[in-house]
Amino acid sequence: MRLDGRKSPGLLMPGDSLKQVQDAVDELMELRGHDDALQEVAEAIKALSDSYESMMREANLRLPY
Repeated sequence: MRLDGRKSPGLLMPGDSLKQVQDAVDELMELRGHDDALQEVAEAIKALSDSYESMMREANLRLPY
């Protein structure tokens, strides 16, 4: 989907898919250890997930997971 003022379209990801990505990254961290690059990815995904969950709570919506 394209946002106003942006040249490139954005990505829309369902909340349950975001949770699956977060779980996969968490599992990778357990298997590979906490290297800096993987830690950075994990923190970025966690921030997205936290934001999504906060928005769902504020809208009084149930999480799909």
